[in-house]
Amino acid sequence: AAEEEEEAEANDPAEDWRRREEEITARRREAAVAEEARRAAKAAHIEEALLDAAVKAALSEAVEAAVRERVAQAMAAPSWAAELAATRAAIEGSLPAQLEAAKAAAAEAAAAAERQRRGGGGSPPPGRP
Repeated sequence: AAEEEEEAEANDPAEDWRRREEEITARRREAAVAEEARRAAKAAHIEEALLDAAVKAALSEAVEAAVRERVAQAMAAPSWAAELAATRAAIEGSLPAQLEAAKAAAAEAAAAAERQRRGGGGSPPPGRP
């Protein structure tokens, strides 16, 4: 009797329809669960990337602030000021001698050019025997 009922149910189009609807519903639930898991993974990835970028930005700002502070300390140090003053004095002290040497070289070049113009000798221009 139980076998006959099962056989009758198996051949019943309404029962077939109900089973198909249950299978479709189960597949839809599985797909919805999978889609939700995919969205959650994507959200977690985006959150991780944003956190990573925020940490890098904060670290960069901290490093820049530390460098600015260290440079300011070094420039305010007496040894820095003394070294800068000594270098400036050395440069300024050597300027008059360099200026005189440059003037002498210019005067010599002008005299040589004048001699050449007058045809009075001197060395021939480069590239001529």
